[in-house]
Amino acid sequence: MLFIMEFWTLVLLAALGALALVGLVYAMQLRALLADTRTQVDALNSQNTDLVDALERDDLTSAYSRSKLFSLIENEGRSDDVHVLCIDLDNLGSVNDGHGFDTSDRLLAAVSSALIDLVGNTGTVARTGGDEFCVVLNTPDLKEAQLTAVRIGMVIAKTSVPSGEILVSRSASIGIAPLYPDQKLISAVILAEDALALAKLEGRNRVKTADEELLKTRTKRASRPTIEEIQNGLNRDEMTYYVQPIWDIHAGKPVGVEALLRWVTPEGEVHLPESFVDTMTDAHHLDLKLPLEAASRTANAFTQDPPGMFCAFNVSNSFLERGNELAPEWISELLNGVPPERMVFEIVESAVIQDPEGAKRMLEALREAGVRVALDDFGRGFSNLQRLQEFPVDIVKIDRHFITDLHNNARNAGILDGLMEMSRTLEFEIIAEGVETEAQLETVRTSGIHLVQGYLLGRPAPVDEWLKRLS
Repeated sequence: MLFIMEFWTLVLLAALGALALVGLVYAMQLRALLADTRTQVDALNSQNTDLVDALERDDLTSAYSRSKLFSLIENEGRSDDVHVLCIDLDNLGSVNDGHGFDTSDRLLAAVSSALIDLVGNTGTVARTGGDEFCVVLNTPDLKEAQLTAVRIGMVIAKTSVPSGEILVSRSASIGIAPLYPDQKLISAVILAEDALALAKLEGRNRVKTADEELLKTRTKRASRPTIEEIQNGLNRDEMTYYVQPIWDIHAGKPVGVEALLRWVTPEGEVHLPESFVDTMTDAHHLDLKLPLEAASRTANAFTQDPPGMFCAFNVSNSFLERGNELAPEWISELLNGVPPERMVFEIVESAVIQDPEGAKRMLEALREAGVRVALDDFGRGFSNLQRLQEFPVDIVKIDRHFITDLHNNARNAGILDGLMEMSRTLEFEIIAEGVETEAQLETVRTSGIHLVQGYLLGRPAPVDEWLKRLS
């Protein structure tokens, strides 16, 4: 009997041991399952964090994404006005074409880093498009916002990345609009983008503010002529040139003229070139050509003896982008009978910043033809005296805003002093343009500049009218 009890005791103990072993195995498996589950949860949390970062941050530039910007601004419960800046890198596409997408990506990242450093905790920086950024500045003061925008433009123009043996950089166009506490961000962004579009229309590399002037310009832009209307105007020889004299105030006489393209319709309506020239250049596949015969006639009328003046023509930014393929043809056609040394081509400063390679090619083509080159609108954007050493020109035309603010702006006064000294060293002439008052003329005179252009001395008028006045 005792033996039987011991036997079943052993069986029971063995069963309990087996159950304990099974329990231990299950416990170990459960522990492993819990550990694996925890790992998966951690991985999911990490992926979720990455996804949130991807939604909140632009992966290339580390600036906020457009959606995060809107979320931050709309949900912060603003009680004061702030200002919205829309920023576009000028002509970034030429970086892609000339240096590759890697270079443009590095430039975008460098610009974003510079923006974030400059803005700091005074605002929010977001990348809102391929070459566009948006900054919301926490200031109700328009002048402070405008000053910051100018600083941003200068910083961007100085930001560069290497590509082979050269440094690549681009300027920026900037639009500003106020954002009120009860206003949606999108409405302010639309206004700032309109101001940005106007900055680009006026030559890029500048700051424009959404105001009444902008609203008027928006109305004008809405009524721009179509490509078909431009083609008909060309076919009917309605494109012509007005001229405005450039005076030597020491000699008391005009020594040159600037030829200004005009489209005069049969009804007497006069279209300025900014309303149609870029459209013509963009539609180059339709072979829309500027009226070179009219330009050549205008140049010959003033460059031959008498009166023996020089004649200056503007080169648009969009034309400069295609100048390498067009230059030989139109230079030859335009110089028909004109002494090359009396022909001047004006390139705006912003075009040199946007596309330095294209500007250099254009300068080389013009110099090979023997004509002179002028840098137009100096002082209008983010001017740099070093640029004059990198892009040697024959003439520098100073923007009227630069002259008007000369007495109140120490930076402008310093730049002008350096410019005058550099003109003697590098042997280029200086023309003050946009002079409209006697006070401005006196400012120009006392600064040592003797070549002057502006409404005070003569408004743009048809060629025949100015020929009669000069005779």
